[in-house]
Amino acid sequence: MCITVFVSLYTTRLILNSLGASDFGIFGVVGGAIALLGFLNSTLTITTRRFLNYTQGQGFLERQKTIFNNSVALHLLISFFVVLTLEAGGYFFFNGILNIEQDRIYAAKWIYQFAIISTWFTVVSAPYDAAINAHEDMLFYAIIGIIESLGKLIIAVFIVFTSGDKLIWYGLFMAVLTVLLLFIRWGYCIIYYAECHLSLRRYVNIHEIKELGSFAGWNLLNTFTNVSLNYGGTIVMNFFFGTAVNAAQNVGAQLRGQLMALSTNMLKALDPVITKKEGAGDRASMLYFSFIGCKWAYLIFALLALPFIVETEFYMKVWLKNVPEWCICFARYLMIIGLLEQLTVTLNSALNSTGKIKDVSIKCAILRFCTLLTLIVVFHLGATPDWLNILTLFSSGILYGIIMLYECRKHCGLQISMYVQTVLIPCMICTSITLFAGLGLRCLIVEGLVRACITTVVSFLIMLLSVWVWGLTLQERQIVFDLIASAKKHIVFKL
Repeated sequence: MCITVFVSLYTTRLILNSLGASDFGIFGVVGGAIALLGFLNSTLTITTRRFLNYTQGQGFLERQKTIFNNSVALHLLISFFVVLTLEAGGYFFFNGILNIEQDRIYAAKWIYQFAIISTWFTVVSAPYDAAINAHEDMLFYAIIGIIESLGKLIIAVFIVFTSGDKLIWYGLFMAVLTVLLLFIRWGYCIIYYAECHLSLRRYVNIHEIKELGSFAGWNLLNTFTNVSLNYGGTIVMNFFFGTAVNAAQNVGAQLRGQLMALSTNMLKALDPVITKKEGAGDRASMLYFSFIGCKWAYLIFALLALPFIVETEFYMKVWLKNVPEWCICFARYLMIIGLLEQLTVTLNSALNSTGKIKDVSIKCAILRFCTLLTLIVVFHLGATPDWLNILTLFSSGILYGIIMLYECRKHCGLQISMYVQTVLIPCMICTSITLFAGLGLRCLIVEGLVRACITTVVSFLIMLLSVWVWGLTLQERQIVFDLIASAKKHIVFKL
């Protein structure tokens, strides 16, 4: 993460300055269109991962082979329908939906085709991604992440010095990088995981596909509405305000993604554990790890996000040579939304592990469609672009969390009082103390490099101290002491 975060942030700076705000916005909004129609991939990845993790908890290898082979067959079938849908949808996107300058339509269409190629390979490879996650192979994730970051950096440097249409070159090389990484994943899974050896004629049957499809169906509704809100909102904002505003949203989203990288990768290691505990019939441990995931995902992200929220203007100006309009506002909103989402992030894994996702999918679908319709109405009435993030904060950050708590209480036996005590109170105490100190220093010191350094260091240290005092339980503190002692032994041994 130390490598990928800094490389990715620098890459974004190079690409934004090289392409310009308008072309960078085009790349983001066309990618949003792809994501809107390519939602099946993430749905089926979650489905495959859930069943593989569950059967690993039960210890049945043959069952894992059956699930994997049926998942591959399902993905091959769906990938062709996805490509056909995307090709048909391209006509409507470029004839009335997307607000793109006329002289850039040609380049945008090339970007769209490159994205379709990437989507096809991504859909087909989803079972392999699920297998890697099910085996908790974090070393491989780290290697792939570093290769991807360095690849994007090489592409960015090339774009800076190349001639011709930089946007088309950027789209082409990003598609090539995606395909290359997917071939690496395929080869790794085939070599190291027994269940990833294909034998479609032996294992594929209608009953298994129906079982996968039943779970995927409700998950599909949940994923589709989530993508509709996130990327549909981007397209709606593009329709009303153009590509420059999309660039600001895209930059803010990339920044949030990089700051969340550590907590996101922690969840990749935790999700399989939650599902395996449920598969083994250990509901108490499943809920315990769900609470731990929510708390630590929030605290890890807050450790980086809170200092940034205090000094957003300074860091955006340092990071980007030319800061797009609305970028600072969007970045702050996205950080706050990300913090709220982390408070219930692993409760979704808990529900998925039980298979009881029908109710939550329906309720979240209604919530997200209402949010998107409200967004269209307020933009039509003349609202400013920041209303996209205001409505998202209310729906995804607050109401979604309430729904998840209620459904986990209903289907998983979650105790709200235990959640409040274990997750909510420690996180809110640490956040309040850190923000009070950071904003207080911001008011007392004159704006500039000195203030930014002081507020960042003080906020970071106070957050660490707050986590140690109020965020950690006695058992977790002992784990930290044990890790430090173990590290000292290894260092002394090597010396």
